[in-house]
Amino acid sequence: MIWGWEGAGLQYRKGGESSYTLVEMSAQVNQFTGTIPGIEVTSRGIEYYIFASDGMHVSYDPPLNWQASSHAVRVRVSNLVATESPTGGSDQTAYRMISVPVELDNPTADDVLVDDLGTYDDTEWRFQEYKNGDWVEYPHTGGFAPGKAFWLIVRELGKQIDAGAGMSVSTEDSFPITLNPGWNDIGLPFNFSASWSDVDVDSSKINGPYLYERFWDIPSTITQLDPWKGYAIKNLSGSDVVLTIPSRSGAGASLGSPKTTSGFMEDLAIQWYIRIIASCEEAMDPYNYLGCSGAALEARDALDLSEPPPVGSYVSVYFPHLEWSASPDRLTTDFRPPSSGGAMWEFVVETNITSSLVTLRFEHAESIPGSSEAVILDSSGKLCLDLRYKKEYRFDCEKKKSFLLLVGSEDYINREKHELAAGAYVLYQNYPNPFDDTTILSFAVPVQAKCSLSLFNLSGEMVRKIAECEYPAGRHEVAMPAGGLPAGVYLCRMEAHEFAGTRKIILLK
Repeated sequence: MIWGWEGAGLQYRKGGESSYTLVEMSAQVNQFTGTIPGIEVTSRGIEYYIFASDGMHVSYDPPLNWQASSHAVRVRVSNLVATESPTGGSDQTAYRMISVPVELDNPTADDVLVDDLGTYDDTEWRFQEYKNGDWVEYPHTGGFAPGKAFWLIVRELGKQIDAGAGMSVSTEDSFPITLNPGWNDIGLPFNFSASWSDVDVDSSKINGPYLYERFWDIPSTITQLDPWKGYAIKNLSGSDVVLTIPSRSGAGASLGSPKTTSGFMEDLAIQWYIRIIASCEEAMDPYNYLGCSGAALEARDALDLSEPPPVGSYVSVYFPHLEWSASPDRLTTDFRPPSSGGAMWEFVVETNITSSLVTLRFEHAESIPGSSEAVILDSSGKLCLDLRYKKEYRFDCEKKKSFLLLVGSEDYINREKHELAAGAYVLYQNYPNPFDDTTILSFAVPVQAKCSLSLFNLSGEMVRKIAECEYPAGRHEVAMPAGGLPAGVYLCRMEAHEFAGTRKIILLK
């Protein structure tokens, strides 16, 4: 017995594990000692608590909430080696994000990569950082740091990355990452996996996480963050957002498998949807969705996910929404509320691969209900594809090409085709009208043009500038919320080049 204590024990675990392992402590003169096996001391760090008993009572250190708030010990690592080798291949398939889950003694790309991959040669390997909307290439990139991700491509398969010496990141507290407005590439700061559901962030202000492995996966399929990988997150707000990665989420336990894309559709309560898959040579963009959902709004909502920046030699599909003055964006998913008439989506195909055809494949058009048809038109109104009979379209993209996808009755589609083919500027009647919350303003332009939409009261006073920007040829829609406007009759005016058109709008309260 030492100072009244009959015995003591030490409970330890690696960082990220959910259960502890017991070490019986032995009495040594006036103290108890216990040893954690060296094989358990890794770059994950160590967490432990101690307990002692006098035969009647047990005391703990730390004294309160000892399991969840156990002591954390940072571990020194002599040479941390990546768990996976870089994927070898071309810039159409082999780019990957990379992060290092420790605090390195020497964090520069020279120290981490050159000794493994050789002198920098962008035909053999290439290292970049996506920062503030621009690509920054070695040697102008920043250094590796916990929570930060970079882009790496290696031509030759089988290269191994050893990051060098460093210290594990303390699991005493959660790890905050500041997300600047726009796109941010982040990594896991700890050398163990973490559940995305445990990450603390205002989800209404972000889209993500996105994972790039040959192509971008949509966020809802990603349930787990893994060390050494990188993830893209878009901050949709105009100010910094803090994302906090928990250090003690029980991530060592089974987290389940990522959701499938069909599970993603079930979660969104989709009534019908069409998936667009684009390919050009080996490059792909397979996750692009449009459709109808009872949970969707006319304005941007949680179902509208941003299209991440293109990487390397790419092909990309996106739904442009430059008319959203608060947050103009390119989307990879574009869902609308149910409509008794028809609906039109504009989508753009973009590639930097020259002298090759782009293939578009359309899936799940059979989910469209009733007698509605679905057709693909180019921006002039020319029919490219009737999805009742054919699901694939090949064309020479020449960098960028816009399309329209129409879903509705035969009369609706014929009317839209006629108006587009006529090559006229058109301001359509808003819908719904009258309205009490949000209405949709639709218009068409025969060529790329700067357009403005303004709202006037019956006294001729402009009460709101609805939209003003450059629009490509085709039909476009702008959501106008009623917030701040009193009930009454208004006039919506469209101006583009020498065209001017007006529609009467009725707001109910």
